[in-house]
Amino acid sequence: MEIELKLAIDPGDAARLLKDPLLKPATRGASRQTELANIYFDTPERELQQARIGLRLRRDGEQWLQTIKGGGQVSGGLHARQELEFAVAGRALEFAALDGSEWSEILTPERTARLQPVFSTDFQRTIRLIRPAPGVEIEVAIDRGDISAAGQNDPICEIELELKDGPVSALFDLALQLAERFELRLENASKAERGYRLAYGTAPRVPGKWAPPAIAAQTALPEAVATLAYGLLAHYQDNEKGFLGAAENPEFLHQMRVAIRRLRVLLGLFAADLPEPDTVTSLRGELRWLGNELGRARDWDVLLNDTLPTVLKAVGDHPAQARLHARLAAAGFAAQQAAREAVGSMRYQRLLLGLGRWCALLAAADGPASFGDAAAPLLGKYSRRLGDALKRADETSAATLHRTRILAKKLRYLGEFGALSYAGKRYQRFNHWLQAVQDGLGRHHDQSVADGLLATQSALVRRPDEAELLGMLRGWLRAQTVSVAHAELPKPFWK
Repeated sequence: MEIELKLAIDPGDAARLLKDPLLKPATRGASRQTELANIYFDTPERELQQARIGLRLRRDGEQWLQTIKGGGQVSGGLHARQELEFAVAGRALEFAALDGSEWSEILTPERTARLQPVFSTDFQRTIRLIRPAPGVEIEVAIDRGDISAAGQNDPICEIELELKDGPVSALFDLALQLAERFELRLENASKAERGYRLAYGTAPRVPGKWAPPAIAAQTALPEAVATLAYGLLAHYQDNEKGFLGAAENPEFLHQMRVAIRRLRVLLGLFAADLPEPDTVTSLRGELRWLGNELGRARDWDVLLNDTLPTVLKAVGDHPAQARLHARLAAAGFAAQQAAREAVGSMRYQRLLLGLGRWCALLAAADGPASFGDAAAPLLGKYSRRLGDALKRADETSAATLHRTRILAKKLRYLGEFGALSYAGKRYQRFNHWLQAVQDGLGRHHDQSVADGLLATQSALVRRPDEAELLGMLRGWLRAQTVSVAHAELPKPFWK
C-alpha cells in the first residue's frame, strides 16, 4: 500500500523548499535527482480508467519498470493505493508476473492485447529521505516537468510526501509545518487523472449529493467518525471543483456548504469522546469561518435565483426593477468572489490539512464506545429538544425559529450518519417527517435572510423609485407566514 500526501507548489518555491532549515535537521543522506519518463496505457474503451487502475512503463536511468496501481482512496490530498512494481526487459509491457494475482482478473490476455499508449509524463524528481520524529520516515519528492497527450502539455510542479514508516498523521504534521512557510495546495488529482483529462477532455461536472457510508452500529466510534469525515471531505472537494469551474450552477456551492455543516455537526456531537478535544474546537472554529464565507454567497444565490423572482412577480412591474436587479446581481457576484478568495487562501489549505491530520489520528485510535452506543442517547436528546421547540413554534421569534431549524438539521444529520445501520421503514418515516419540518423552517429562514440582504441595499440606493421598490419587496417578505408542522414526533427508529 502506497500512502502519500500530494501538494501543488509554485515553481519559484520548489527549489527553495529542499534548502529550507525546517528539513535540514531531519535529513538522512544526500538528496538525489533522477529523470523519469513514463508511458501510461489503456484500452480504446478506457477500461482501466473505469476500473480505477493505472498502468505505466517508467524509464529510470537505464532501467525500465512496470507499475500497476489501483483500489484505495483519495481524500484531502491523501492518496492510499495498492501498488505493484517490477523490472521489465525494455519498453514493452510484460504480464507473466501477474499470473495468479488479483491484477490478472482485470488484465486478461484479451484485454492486454488491446492496450495502447494514452499519455506520457516526463519530469525531474528530487528525492530526500527525512526522519522528522522518532519512528517516522518520510520520502520528500519534488517533481517538475510535463504531462503530454493529444499534442498538448500540462506542467507538473508538485511535492509528494510518501510515508515509509510511522503514523499517517505524520504526513500532515510535516505538511502543516511546510504550509506555514510556502504556498501549498492539496492536490487530489494524480498525474494519471490529469493525463486522462488532457487526453480526453473533462466531462461536464454535475453537483453531487453525499452518499452516507455504511457504518455498522458496533463500529468503534473513532473509526466511524473518521470514515464519515473522510466521506464528507471528499463530497466537499468534489463539488469544490465544480464551483471553481462552473460558477453559474449554484448547486455546487450549496453542496459544499451542506458538507461543511455536516462536518461541523459531526465534530460537535462526538468531540467529548474523541482524541485531542482542543484540536476539535479549533477545527470547528475554522469550519465556521469557511461556512460563513460560503454562506454569504449561498444566501445571495437563494435570493437571486429563488426568492427574488417570486417576490418581483408578486409586486408587479416597476420602473426601477431592472436597475435594482442589476444592483442585487452585482452584490451577489461580489459575495461569490469573496467565497472564491476564501477557497483559494492558505488559511483554507491549513484547515484541510488539519482535518486530514485529525482524521488520520482517529483512524488509528481505539474507541471507548461503539458508534451505536454513542449515537442513540444523542438521537433521544435532540428529538426531545426539537419536540419541545416545535410546540412553541408559532409563539417565538425569528431567532428562536432559526435555532429550531438548526435542531432539526442536527437530528437529521445524526440519523443520516448511521442511516445504513438503522435502515427500515421507521427510519424513512422519521427522516421524511424531519425533512418536512426542516423545509418549513427553511422557507421562513430564507425569507428572513432575503429581507436582511435587501436591508443592506436600502442604505445604498439614491433614487426614490429604487427605494420604493425595495420597500415593497421587503414589505411583501415580512407579510408572509410559514406554517410549521406540529404533529408529534414519529416513533423513534433507534430503539
